[in-house]
Amino acid sequence: MSTRGRLLTLMLLFVPVVGATQVIQRPFSQFVPTFTVPARSYEAPSARSHAKTGFVTGAIIGVTAATVFLIAFCSDADTKCGPDEIGRAVLFIALPPALVGALIGSLIRS
Repeated sequence: MSTRGRLLTLMLLFVPVVGATQVIQRPFSQFVPTFTVPARSYEAPSARSHAKTGFVTGAIIGVTAATVFLIAFCSDADTKCGPDEIGRAVLFIALPPALVGALIGSLIRS
């Protein structure tokens, strides 16, 4: 047998082994794509100051108290209720609860 024949024989014997190893060893057989969702780091919409809500709640309470006071105060026949009394009732009865409600609401963070 010539050198060429020996080389051809070795190649024919070696090629099936190489082919078998290529089939058995699949490239990237351990590769598994991972799709991760990034963690959300944002402030929730409800995590804000509630000063406006506190002000509105306090204003409702204050206006209700001022109305009850004016109804009781002005229902008497000899008491004249004018803009002066209504202004004082708003200033001294209705406004403080609204401001206190706004203060309390500004301190609340949720």
